[in-house]
Amino acid sequence: MSRVPTSQENLLLLCFTGLRLIQTLDCNGQFLWIPSIGREDSGTYTCFAENTYSSGNKGKANATIEIDVQYPPVVSPLPNVKHVVGDHVKITCVVTAGNPSSTTVYWTKSGNSGFGQSGSSLVFPNISRTQNGIYSCVAENNYLIGGKGTDQQSFLLDVLYGPILATGQTVRVSEGQSSRLSTSVSSNPASNVSWFKDNVLLLIQPQVNGTTSYTIARTECTDTGPFLVVASNGVQSNHSTTVSLYVYCSPRLAEGGSSVELSVGSNRYLNGHVLVLSFPQPNASLTLQNGALNTLITLRIETKADNLFTIMLIRSNAQPNVFGKYVLDVTNQYGGTKIDINIIPKSKPFPAAQIKVNCGHEDAFITWQSSYFGYEQQYSYVQYSTDNIKFVNGSDYIAEDNKQEILQITVSDLQDSSVYYFRVNTFNRYGLSSSMSTNCSTGTTQVKNLSERPPREFVNAIDNQVYEQYATPNKKNCFRRCCNIRKKKKRQQHNQARR
Repeated sequence: MSRVPTSQENLLLLCFTGLRLIQTLDCNGQFLWIPSIGREDSGTYTCFAENTYSSGNKGKANATIEIDVQYPPVVSPLPNVKHVVGDHVKITCVVTAGNPSSTTVYWTKSGNSGFGQSGSSLVFPNISRTQNGIYSCVAENNYLIGGKGTDQQSFLLDVLYGPILATGQTVRVSEGQSSRLSTSVSSNPASNVSWFKDNVLLLIQPQVNGTTSYTIARTECTDTGPFLVVASNGVQSNHSTTVSLYVYCSPRLAEGGSSVELSVGSNRYLNGHVLVLSFPQPNASLTLQNGALNTLITLRIETKADNLFTIMLIRSNAQPNVFGKYVLDVTNQYGGTKIDINIIPKSKPFPAAQIKVNCGHEDAFITWQSSYFGYEQQYSYVQYSTDNIKFVNGSDYIAEDNKQEILQITVSDLQDSSVYYFRVNTFNRYGLSSSMSTNCSTGTTQVKNLSERPPREFVNAIDNQVYEQYATPNKKNCFRRCCNIRKKKKRQQHNQARR
């Protein structure tokens, strides 16, 4: 007789009726009772029975039974493990066979009923962050009497990965309102997050795994722009994204104030830049102080940043009527501002105009209209030449203080019956301009009118010649202060020109 119980089963065996069991096991008469049978209880059991005859002899009998205890396999404990995204991962499950010894091993994942791998090893060739979780190694055998023997062990597979930040976050508010900028951060382990604006550190938040935020209690126009969010953990450093803030605001000068001074150099080209804060982009118009519409200067707007614009005032060959004060009106749908614009020359003077020469005996009478129109103090003087190439000074320096003033000078000690060329030089601290030369002959009267400027190449050549001749290092202070040339020096140059 044989019996095949499973481990932990309560076993009751019935011996022959009327017989007494002679056995060291605890039994109750004709029954063998094993309350919770274990794998160590497998083996051969014998039931003995006897009685006593009236003659005094004994009658004996026995029966044997085989007990085969079946039990499940045993899975050894599995430690928790950590791996970085991209690693090759192999986890081996150690199984001790049960009874029967034929064993099936497979893997499950907590919370994912669709996952399954067979065999004693769990393998991920290139592990991803989605494969993070709790895994179980399950071992099974099939009992001969039906049913299964099962054992399992679980462990945590902790997949480490660098910060992953949401992109494209945008916030729009009106100036003066509060603003909360936020974005999401996912990482394992948690990340330390820093917020920057224009390379300035604003906030540090440690151990973030979820939402990170930065709050501005009262927004200003200058807050418009991208905010940089940088996250780092032990796997990856300095992973970043941007959160954009747009603050609706009325235009105003970027550097504050309400006025701007623009200058024009010796090239007579106006290219003035007025930097304006505004969002959205403004419109601009330029008027004279009396409200008349500007017709001389071209306006152009260029974008430097989302909230920063350059209003350019452009004019080539700027004449005196361009200089002066204007009003720049800058507006958008959130308001406007009026900016006082003052355009001034920072250049050498315009050449003298309306030059007239009248030669007499041994002298010449020269008149001209001053090109002075305000701003920089300027001076003029007359030069003459006998060959229209080499000029010498024929007068002292004359301060020009009144706009379009008619000036006159007499050049003496000239030689009769000679042709002389005259020109008017005008200078200020930025440089010197020469008029075109006009000539006359002493002993006769000849008047010529010059109202047009000479070619630039000619003027530049004369400028250089005059400056080098009369503004040498030893005489520059005298030249710049407009002092008189000594009479003796002038006479020497005059005699040299006559020779």
